[in-house]
Amino acid sequence: MMLLTNNQTELVLEALKAFKTNDPDKAKAIEAEITRFEAAIVEQTSDVLTVYRDEAKRRAVEGELEVDDEAIVSMAEESPRGAYVQAWVWVDKEDVASDLAFVGGEDES
Repeated sequence: MMLLTNNQTELVLEALKAFKTNDPDKAKAIEAEITRFEAAIVEQTSDVLTVYRDEAKRRAVEGELEVDDEAIVSMAEESPRGAYVQAWVWVDKEDVASDLAFVGGEDES
């Protein structure tokens, strides 16, 4: 199955919306298809984002790297080779104590 990039999807939708006809039945049918296409885009996008989130969660390590259920997913536009998934990275206070002291954030204790 080939997925369309966001740009390709927007172009197809724009072309559908720009199509003009004098036939009211055809115009009504086209409008219905536009609505179905928009709904399919939302559903497909949601499914695709869930796949990427699920894979990120599989790679996560409890207490070190965690991924929320609604994490932001940034799909590659030019080359559909993957995506970045927002994650939380745990940083222990011990690991940054000297830097915190340097910037006046906390004592080095």
